Amino acid sequence: MLLAKSLRDLAPDELSNYGCSLFLTMGDERDFSYFLPRLLDVATAQDWWPSPQVLLDKLKLAQWDAWPNSRKQAVQRVIDLWFADTIAELESLAGQDQYVGGSQIDAMLCGIAHAGLPLTPYLAELARHEAALKACFDWHANSFFKRKRLGDGFWLDVRQAEAEVVAFYESSPIRKRLGF
Repeated sequence: MLLAKSLRDLAPDELSNYGCSLFLTMGDERDFSYFLPRLLDVATAQDWWPSPQVLLDKLKLAQWDAWPNSRKQAVQRVIDLWFADTIAELESLAGQDQYVGGSQIDAMLCGIAHAGLPLTPYLAELARHEAALKACFDWHANSFFKRKRLGDGFWLDVRQAEAEVVAFYESSPIRKRLGF
């Protein structure tokens, strides 16, 4: 039982099932409010299931747009830092397996879209980082060139955001930097 321990003592594997099932088969907004700090702590510290797309979608389900501004801003600050850390981690790979890093950046962008946040500032940040931009695009290149779509199925639930990312990749300055 999750409530038998303090939040800090809950291990990632103990929270994984809860994070995935939240609002679907267990939990409510009150539970989510209680567990959210630890869920974000675990998610931002390691590669973990639920993925950013699944976890950040829970914000929408919790109707976080109705939360007090200070609380929303605190969560958004964590998301901003998480995105920046994801880019920095990829940039530190310096030519190693950046393809996987591209999938992680994409997962963050898709999760941010699921949370209902505007993608424009995150895409602008991505555009500032050459290796991250290329790795994220490479993650989608096959689907992009074949269907003008993104390759991850999580984008199907946020089609307008997907169209924004596709338009970003199709913009002249980004196309030029990506070499197509």
